[in-house]
Amino acid sequence: MNFDGSVKQNGAAGARGVLRDHCGNLLLATEYKLYTHATTTAEATGALIAMTAAQEWADTIDGIWIEGDSAITIADLHRTARGHPSDKTMAQIAELFCAFKAYKISHVYRAANRAADFVASFSCFDDTEWRRGMSLPLDFCAILNEDRTFCT
Repeated sequence: MNFDGSVKQNGAAGARGVLRDHCGNLLLATEYKLYTHATTTAEATGALIAMTAAQEWADTIDGIWIEGDSAITIADLHRTARGHPSDKTMAQIAELFCAFKAYKISHVYRAANRAADFVASFSCFDDTEWRRGMSLPLDFCAILNEDRTFCT
């Protein structure tokens, strides 16, 4: 699971989550338009959105690997996993951890989070949900393929 959030100079904000299977194939990409000027809020909301969406597969997977490019949000997720959520959003995420048999939280550089970053920019304009089998933007498909073949 990759998450991201973005806040544009014009005040538009969005949060995004990308869920893939163990082979890197897209399961779901979900994005929401937000009303915030805080990047940390957008990032945390991206994690919450992705974790909420991932519950659909919680009973059929061995665990979830959570990746994001915000060092602040990743640190908050680690504190939350140890039982110390910093705010309401992290408390909601703490409850979602229980749905999974195991979880891993990792900070990744922006280059390794391009799929979530790509769609986060779309969510500033509209709420969207893309699922496996749907027609997707070609640029997004190229990013998913690069990730799947370890080209990032």
